Amino acid sequence: MNEITFPDKQTAIDPENPSPNEQGRAQDWNELKEKHNNVVNAIGNKVFKGLMSFDGTTVTIKTLVNTIGAIVWTNPANGQIRGTLVGTFTANKTFVSPSGLASYFVSGQRQTDDTIRFLFTYYDNTTSSTPNFTDLPFYISINS
Repeated sequence: MNEITFPDKQTAIDPENPSPNEQGRAQDWNELKEKHNNVVNAIGNKVFKGLMSFDGTTVTIKTLVNTIGAIVWTNPANGQIRGTLVGTFTANKTFVSPSGLASYFVSGQRQTDDTIRFLFTYYDNTTSSTPNFTDLPFYISINS
């Protein structure tokens, strides 16, 4: 196993066989290792983080992080914005999470292996024909 150096102590320890006075630092190392493994496992997921804007006719996406690919964004129907990338959105592995808006309820879902969509519904359960908004944060994750 590789040794890890803690910057605040500038000494290396063997996390598998710590001396009695290194027990606390060994625990710190194990916590760090667990966090590292969680990040490494998450890296296998493909993600898209962005900000979506819509003026009633045009969808604009600001990409913050994209490891999924070139998603094509359209407005195929009233109150709906669709992302398309053929063969990408695997069943039971795709998670879509929009943020809410003051005037609308926003839901995101996988439709097919090729598409996801965001639906904009008024709180009285009618679909918004022209939801106007700026910089709606959203997140898509596809598990490996």
